[in-house]
Amino acid sequence: MVALSAAAAAAVVVLVVVVAGRRSDGPPAARERTLPPARAAALVQLRPFDRRLCHASVLLGPACPRRVPAAIYPRRGVYLAPHGGPGERYDRFELIAMPRRGRPQHVVLFASRYGLDRVFTSAPRVRLGRPTWGGLRGVLVVDSSRAAAGDHVVFRWRSRGVEYALALAAWKPMRDAVATLRAIVVGER
Repeated sequence: MVALSAAAAAAVVVLVVVVAGRRSDGPPAARERTLPPARAAALVQLRPFDRRLCHASVLLGPACPRRVPAAIYPRRGVYLAPHGGPGERYDRFELIAMPRRGRPQHVVLFASRYGLDRVFTSAPRVRLGRPTWGGLRGVLVVDSSRAAAGDHVVFRWRSRGVEYALALAAWKPMRDAVATLRAIVVGER
C-alpha cells in the first residue's frame, strides 16, 4: 500500500472529481448552459438641478450624464466636490439613491487633467476589457477602492486632455450592471 500525504490525497480527490465531471452526456451543444441576455436597468432623465450642479464643474461638464438609473435621488444625496491641490486636482459628481431592494443605485463621475490612477489605487481591480462605447475607447474594470465607495463597475476614458471615470454600483448579475453603465455612456453621445 502506498502512503499519501494530505496534499497528495487532496490532489487525487480533485483529479477524480475533474475527470468524473468530463463525462459526456451528449453532444457538446446540449451540455452548454446558455445565459439570458444582459438587461440594462431602466434609465430616466437626470433632474435639471442635478444636471446644472454637474455642469458647474468645468472638468465634469462635457461628461455629465443625461440619463441615470431610475431611482429616487434625494437632494441630500447629490454631491459635487473638488479634491486635491495644484497638480493633482480632480472633481467628483455623485448621486446616491434611496436604498432599494435588488439594485443599489450609486453613480459617480470623476474627471482630472492629471489622471485618476491615484484615485483608484487603494484596492485591486478586475479588468473586464477595453470597450468602445458611444465612440469612446476606454477601460472597463470592477473596482473596490474607497474612491468608488465599494464594488463598482467603472468605465474610464480620456478626451481632450481630461481623464474621466464613470462608476456605477454593481449588482448581480454583473452583466446587467455593465449593460446599464454602457447605456449611460452611450446615451451621452
